[in-house]
Amino acid sequence: MKTFHLRPWYLKQETLHLPSLDGGNSEAGKLLENAYTEALHVMFNINCVNRNGKSVFVAGGEYSDIWTRDGACNAYAAGSFLAPGITENTLRALLADGMVNGSIADGKFDDLQFWDKHLWILAAYRHWLITRNRQFLALSAEVSRKTLAYQETHYYVPEFGLFRGPGFSSTVSERSPCPMRKSRMVNPVSPNTPMP
Repeated sequence: MKTFHLRPWYLKQETLHLPSLDGGNSEAGKLLENAYTEALHVMFNINCVNRNGKSVFVAGGEYSDIWTRDGACNAYAAGSFLAPGITENTLRALLADGMVNGSIADGKFDDLQFWDKHLWILAAYRHWLITRNRQFLALSAEVSRKTLAYQETHYYVPEFGLFRGPGFSSTVSERSPCPMRKSRMVNPVSPNTPMP
């Protein structure tokens, strides 16, 4: 079994849940162990930094900022399970004026990164499902309400049932699992009106 080693000193004080993986002696098992160990290495030794005295996930080794989309994807994919404290630090760092920030921590709110804000909401909800942290739930519920209300007030076009602004990118964001399938989708502005 291959062993994973944490390098950054600041991660030694974090509560991490890193399951071990024993792929056995087969070639496929060894490849799986290597992939798992490499994924942990990238997530913690490369994509995790100490920012203002707190461990947070950043977009990658060459990024010094916490980007909303990447922070949400890290949280949603594995962060909440493997490192709940780091994930919460990351999600909290992406707030501005009581709403989800637009693109990076300490940036301005209204920079049109609509989908990224919605990914934050999904990641925050999943974080609560995993951690059951009621204080974080209360914060994220209020943040989500304010963020969506702002979006609806400033960018929603009722004639089309759509939001104005950018909404397409060829990244993991549009392939993220949606908690509601089309058959159960509800119009967020008018809950009693089904989505087209």
